[in-house]
Amino acid sequence: MKSIRQLLRQPLRTVSGILLIALAVAILVTCVGQYTATSLTRANVDDNYDTVALLSQEYFWEDIPEGGLRQHTKLPEEYQTWVDSTILSRTDLVKGESRTEIYSAYAPGLVIDNFSQYENGDWLGMTHDNAGNPYRCAMLEVTLTQVGTEIREDVTNYSMDGVEWSSLRRYISILCIGRVEQVIGLEQGFASPVGKHITLTITAYDEAEFEAMDLQIGQRYLVYGMDYSDLRGEMLESSITMNKPGYEELYGPLPVLDYPYIGYVDYSAIMDQIDCHMTVYDHCAMPVIYPGDDGKMTVWRDLRKLWQLEDGNLSAQFVPVEEYPDNHVPTIVKLDGSAEEYLASEEASLWQRALEGIAINNHGFPVITVDKLGHQVTFARGDTRIVEGRDFTEEERSNGSRVCVISETVAMLNGLSIGDTIDLQTYAYDPNIEQQRGTLRSTTFPSAAIYAHHLGFTSEPESYTIVGLYRQKDAWQNREDSYGITPNVIFVPKGSIAGDKLTGDSGIYYTLVLHNGKMEEFQTLQEEAGYPDLFICYDQGYMDIVNGLDAYKGIGQQVFFIGIGAYAAVMLLFILLFPLRQRAVLATMGSLGSSRARKITHLLLSSIGILIPGSIAGSVIGILAWDKVAAELMASVNVSIPLEANMTVTAPFIAMVQLFAAVIVILFLSVCITGSNNMMKRK
Repeated sequence: MKSIRQLLRQPLRTVSGILLIALAVAILVTCVGQYTATSLTRANVDDNYDTVALLSQEYFWEDIPEGGLRQHTKLPEEYQTWVDSTILSRTDLVKGESRTEIYSAYAPGLVIDNFSQYENGDWLGMTHDNAGNPYRCAMLEVTLTQVGTEIREDVTNYSMDGVEWSSLRRYISILCIGRVEQVIGLEQGFASPVGKHITLTITAYDEAEFEAMDLQIGQRYLVYGMDYSDLRGEMLESSITMNKPGYEELYGPLPVLDYPYIGYVDYSAIMDQIDCHMTVYDHCAMPVIYPGDDGKMTVWRDLRKLWQLEDGNLSAQFVPVEEYPDNHVPTIVKLDGSAEEYLASEEASLWQRALEGIAINNHGFPVITVDKLGHQVTFARGDTRIVEGRDFTEEERSNGSRVCVISETVAMLNGLSIGDTIDLQTYAYDPNIEQQRGTLRSTTFPSAAIYAHHLGFTSEPESYTIVGLYRQKDAWQNREDSYGITPNVIFVPKGSIAGDKLTGDSGIYYTLVLHNGKMEEFQTLQEEAGYPDLFICYDQGYMDIVNGLDAYKGIGQQVFFIGIGAYAAVMLLFILLFPLRQRAVLATMGSLGSSRARKITHLLLSSIGILIPGSIAGSVIGILAWDKVAAELMASVNVSIPLEANMTVTAPFIAMVQLFAAVIVILFLSVCITGSNNMMKRK
C-alpha cells in the first residue's frame, strides 16, 4: 500500500505515466484489432458469400409450328444434356446443385401479409394463376342487383400436336352484380366489402344448373368463390386481362383488342359501380377435354385429370369421376332465412367444410427448405437480406434443426421477435383445384396451397424458433421478377419439416452453386458452347469484395507492423522513465534492510499502479478510435463490407495480454535491478 500511496504523492508524474501507457495500448488495440478483424473477415468471406447460377426462364419456351410459344416444365433435352455432360462435370467451376422444396403450413393465430395492402398488389391476382392464394377464398351474403341475360360459352378453337380442338364447350357463365350484405369468411387483410358492390361470374355446366340456381334481382344469396379480388381504384384505372362474360349485356359494348378469346376489358366506364369481384365455380363439377376413341378431342364429364406428385414432379392421368376424391366446393344458394340458420342446417355440410377451409387458408404459409439461404435466388441476388438475427448455422443446416427465418413484415404484423416460436403444421396440395394449379407450375412467387379437406394435414404441429428476419426490396409489387417471393415465405433448414412437398427444375427451386471467383470463367464456358445466358450468374460482388479486402489487408499489415513498433517505442520510454528510475529508491530500501522480495514487490506495485489504469484508458480510446481508423483505411481501397470484429471484447483482451506481458517484463527487470544492487552492496 505504501507503494501505491507514493504514486498519489506524485500526481503529475503518475498521470503522465498513465497517459503514456494509454497511448501505447490505444495504438496496440487499434492496429492489432483492425488487422485481426480483416484477417478474420477475409477467412470467412467464402462462407458468407455465394456465387450461384440460375436457369434462365427463356430456355423453357420454344417456337411451335402453328405459331406462338410453348412452355416446358423442364429444361428441353438439348440444354439439359449439355448441363449434365459438361457443366456438372466441371468440378473446378461447379460446387454442386442446390434444390429447394416448398410446403404448405398452417400457422394458427399467425396473421399473413395480404397482397391487397400494397400499391398495385392486386395485379398478381389478375395475371398469375397462383397469386394471392390461398387468401382469396371467400364466403359472402349478397343481394343481387343485376343479373346478366347473355350466357357466354367457354369454347376453344385451336390445335395441339396436330389434333384439332374445334368448337368444344366446356362450361357456360353469366355475370351478375350484387351488394355485399355480410362477410361469412374472408381474409382479414382485405378491406371490408360490406355495403359495396361485387361482380360475380357464375359458372355452370349447362343451362339447367342456372335454372336450379333461381337467380333473381333483389334476392339474397350465399356465394363462395376462390379468387376474391378487391378492385381498388389504382387497379381499375388500367386495363386488365380478363375473360368475364356478360359485361356487354350489363354495360353495353366494351372494347376487345388483340386476342379473340381473352378480352382486354376497360373498367373505367364502370369503376364507380363495382368494388370487388369473384368467380362462383365448382372446379370439380366441370368436365375435361381429352381425346376420344377416334383420336378427336372430346368433352368428358365422367373423367378427371389426376395429377400425381412423385418426388415433387408431376405426371397426369385420367380417372373415372367416381374414383376421384370428393373435393367439390359450394357455389351459390338462395337464402330464405339468415345465412347463419342455413349454415347450421344439415344440407349445408359442403358450405361448413368450405368455411373450415377458409379459416385454415387464412393462416397458411409457404415454407421453403434450403441448403443455405445464400443459395436461394432472392438472397443470392441481394434482393432479400437478413436485417435482424442471423442465417442458419452449419450445425442447424446439417441437423435439420427446427429454426426459421421469417419476413420482417410478418414479424411486425404478429408482434414477433428473434427467439420467439411459431407452430407449423403441413397440409397437402390438391393440384386438381384449378385456382392453385399455377402453384405447381410457377417458379416464382410461391404460394401455400388452398386447403383440401379430403386430404387434410400431413404432419403434426411443430414449434420453430425464429433466428432471423429478412427484408425484401419489393414485396408483392415487382411484376417483372421471374424468381420472386412474397413476404409470407418462411425459410427452414432442409430436413426440419415433413409433409407433402413440391419442387421444380428452375426458378426458386433450382440453383447451380459455383466456386467463388469462377463466375466469369463459367460464363465464358456457356458462351463458347453456344448457350449464352442459359444460366444467369450472381456473386454478390464477391470479386470486388475480395480484391478490396486483400488490398486493405496489405495496408493493414503495414499499419500493424508500424503500430507494433510504435507500441514498443512508447513502452520502452515508459520503462526508462518509471521502473528504471526506481534504482535510487531500491538502494535506499536496501540500506534500510528491506529484503529483495520486498524491493521487487515495491517495483511491481508502483508499475502496476500505472499500468492498470493506463491499460483501461487505452482500451477505451482504442475502441473509440478503431471505427474511424478502419473506415479511413477501407475508404482508401474502396471497401464497404463490414469487418467481423467485436471490439468491446477484442480491445479488453488485447489490453489484458499486453498488461500481462508488461508485468512479466517489469518483473524480469525488478529481479535484475535488485540483483545488481545486492552485488554492489556486497562489494
